[in-house]
Amino acid sequence: MKHRNPHYSILKGRGIEIGALHEPAPVPDECERLFFDVRTREESIKLFDELDPELIVPVDVVGDADSRDIRKLGHESMDFVIANHVIEHLANPMAFVEDLFYVTKPGGLVVLSAPDKRFTYDSKRDVTSYDHLLLDYQRREIRPDNSHYMDFIVKVLPDGDKKTGQELEDLLDLVYRRREHVHVWDTDAFVEFLKRSLKSFGVVAEPIVELFGDDTKFEYFSIWKKGKPSFWTRLTSRFRPNAAGN
Repeated sequence: MKHRNPHYSILKGRGIEIGALHEPAPVPDECERLFFDVRTREESIKLFDELDPELIVPVDVVGDADSRDIRKLGHESMDFVIANHVIEHLANPMAFVEDLFYVTKPGGLVVLSAPDKRFTYDSKRDVTSYDHLLLDYQRREIRPDNSHYMDFIVKVLPDGDKKTGQELEDLLDLVYRRREHVHVWDTDAFVEFLKRSLKSFGVVAEPIVELFGDDTKFEYFSIWKKGKPSFWTRLTSRFRPNAAGN
């Protein structure tokens, strides 16, 4: 996307892009970039038959972000991480944020974006509250509750509110397999969620790029630089339980 593209020029080193599917970020040629996704390229070609298969990227690492497989990449192993329009598809966005910064080196960059509901097909859906997301984190959710997908079906899909019986069950299964939008934000709600999450994890980071929904008319786009935590933060983090058990 044009409003994003100039900002990728600051990326360098070795990194990973999560959920690129058919729209990989145009990173500098000198970057070494791996692709992480929940399914193989071949599986995505079959599932998303509306997309040009030639555009779907190869997948280097197959894993489930909700199962916290991102952490398997290794602590502070990446110079950059890219996750454009992934977080809204997940059961546990708060854990996802924690894991993005877990694998990023101090001084490294996290590229994170999410659609602003005001400019997408989610416009009729309610914003997901921070308290709801915190509860998902505390419960260690790894699969979205069907209520989220029912909300998507009823408020987004044509005649979704008329589906019943086996037709509805089949549609729910398809929506789950495609990992349609689970959570919904506008820019203000997403920024609040992100900053409160980082604070709760003791992550030191600052946004060096922020584009807001009112400007892009589509999304919140950001690049965060990870800093080094203070001695006190490092000390107390050793005693703070988290959803990954680390």
